[in-house]
Amino acid sequence: MTFAEEVLVNVLALDRAFKDFEFLHVSLAPARLRGRASRIRPARALARLRELYEQVDASGLSDEAPRFRRTYAQDFLRCVIAQAETFVCAKRRDFAQTVSRLMAAPILEPFDLEQELAELQALLRRQGFKSVAEFNLSKRKLSFSSRNRLADYVLGFVDEVAAKLSSRCGKVFGCDLKALISSSKLRITAPKKGDPPCFYRYEGRGRGSLGIALQTEFSENFLRNFISHEAVPGHHLYYLLKQQRVDRGRTDAIDLVDTYYSPENVVNEGLAVNADRLYGQVLDDSSQLSAQVEKFLHRVFYNCWHRRNIERRPFEALALRILRRFMGHSEARIAGQLRYHVREARYYSPVYPLGIRLVERLAKGLALAELPALYAQQSVSTLKKWQKSKAA
Repeated sequence: MTFAEEVLVNVLALDRAFKDFEFLHVSLAPARLRGRASRIRPARALARLRELYEQVDASGLSDEAPRFRRTYAQDFLRCVIAQAETFVCAKRRDFAQTVSRLMAAPILEPFDLEQELAELQALLRRQGFKSVAEFNLSKRKLSFSSRNRLADYVLGFVDEVAAKLSSRCGKVFGCDLKALISSSKLRITAPKKGDPPCFYRYEGRGRGSLGIALQTEFSENFLRNFISHEAVPGHHLYYLLKQQRVDRGRTDAIDLVDTYYSPENVVNEGLAVNADRLYGQVLDDSSQLSAQVEKFLHRVFYNCWHRRNIERRPFEALALRILRRFMGHSEARIAGQLRYHVREARYYSPVYPLGIRLVERLAKGLALAELPALYAQQSVSTLKKWQKSKAA
């Protein structure tokens, strides 16, 4: 086996040690490697992954731009080992260090919320609103008499966005994006017991499931932003491009899997949120503004997360004032949001603001021809190396 295949096999074997935690997020591994993995005990797999981590420099993987595979392999192994140590072995480690290892990236400093608020207010004024609370009252509402009608709306919007991407990108990805998306199988499904009310899962071979609970009424902005983030140009497109790369044999075995905490997560989430920075505006004006509000909220909640989990201090008054007065959220809603972002998702919450900032900054100087490199299973470390190599 190659070094990359041995990493993959032992990661697959390690999955059995995770009882109440989704370790493998997406796996495109062939049957022969899955068979090998089934014969390895998880404890042995973890020990071998630790050995492989020490052998990365001698792995033979290339560390050339724009993918820097050796650096990615090092990041990936660090993330996998950190997940096992944290969620299986219950190893005690400084919280900030654990989060940094799970993201394969340093923790951000808190955002300047006064500056962020001023920028959002300027966007709101351009569309005639004084606050997000006022903007929310203007949002168009949609209702669907059946799940089939909801599915028709979702798939119709996917086709609309795919056509825009195709006309703007040409064949920069080595294919027509509209044809790639049209040939995929995106299923609109009802969430099952234990599922979140909205989600996306990639199932391999171009198949993906978009889970949406049928409601009496939807905000059109919410629905369009959800589809954009989870499907196109977000996660569904991301995995279709991964599948294409794998099918064409243009990668190594580490690209066949990503775990719940993978180095690519930061980049993947950043790409899903920043479609407008990469492709130009793909949403209507109202939904586009709603997307900027969501990015702003990620920064507000990150500051709250940082205060509680890193600084061990009470929430900053400005963050709470923004949620109450500017956003117009009720005390019950604020409590629920903070409980989720600060406590329930406290290991994953920093991924979004970090990804948003990373991709926003990259997009400023990115040529269209360079866009595919962002989808090539990158980490924060590899993209920093890529930027540095471009500047040299």
